[in-house]
Amino acid sequence: MTTRVQSIIDELEALVPAHLAEEWDNVGLQVGHPGWPVDKVLVALDPSMAVVEEAVREGATAVVTHHPLIFRPLRGLNLASATGDSSSGWSMRVWPS
Repeated sequence: MTTRVQSIIDELEALVPAHLAEEWDNVGLQVGHPGWPVDKVLVALDPSMAVVEEAVREGATAVVTHHPLIFRPLRGLNLASATGDSSSGWSMRVWPS
């Protein structure tokens, strides 16, 4: 069954409302588009390249993690760094354009 990213966001926010997050916490959609279709979700603690690779292997079209990919404001996106490597994986490996 296909759903949309926004539907998953709505379900998660019904369980754990964003207004309950700490002021410093970074919650919500970080990479992607609310309208993208989702057939399978991978749930993980931390976003990492290994998680992206597992999502691709398992055919997941969305990844939900407890810890955010982007925690502090970005000053750049170096694809050789851990954050850059993972974020490029989200956009290029999971949802090819």
